[in-house]
Amino acid sequence: EKLRKAQEVGTIIHEAIEQFYKGNFAAVPPRIEGYFNSFLKWIEFQNEEGTMISESLVVEKRFYDSKLGITGRVDLVTRISDANVLIDFKTGSWAHPEIWRLQGTFYRHLLPKQSKPDHFIFLQLDRNGNMPISHDFEYDPSDWKVCQAAIKCYEYFKVG
Repeated sequence: EKLRKAQEVGTIIHEAIEQFYKGNFAAVPPRIEGYFNSFLKWIEFQNEEGTMISESLVVEKRFYDSKLGITGRVDLVTRISDANVLIDFKTGSWAHPEIWRLQGTFYRHLLPKQSKPDHFIFLQLDRNGNMPISHDFEYDPSDWKVCQAAIKCYEYFKVG
């Protein structure tokens, strides 16, 4: 039940952020509006710092690599200061930066060449509407080797 509720919160917030980037009104239930307010604080901070998001290249889109048998739904790839940046929004209270860095690497692999980021931001939104925690990573090509090894391990251990 707890996991289902957490997934529901994540889904609603992701849909609201998607609508925001598409220029539409984002309706958010009051019980979780803190997460959206946290996102808006981050946007405001970006504007104040002069690192305004200039163009959204990918917004909430699923990508596939049928050869490797992997897929992923990318939250956002945008242009910040003339660089492609992958942004992933997190609503959980736990942080897994070592896993998120690899998640960013998987997403980078899945994205088309013109959208590939060299910087990943995993934005841990705050449920009380405070400034989110930003976990930033630069792309490291050696991480792709770790991702490929993870795929091989998954294939080896999967049942059926």
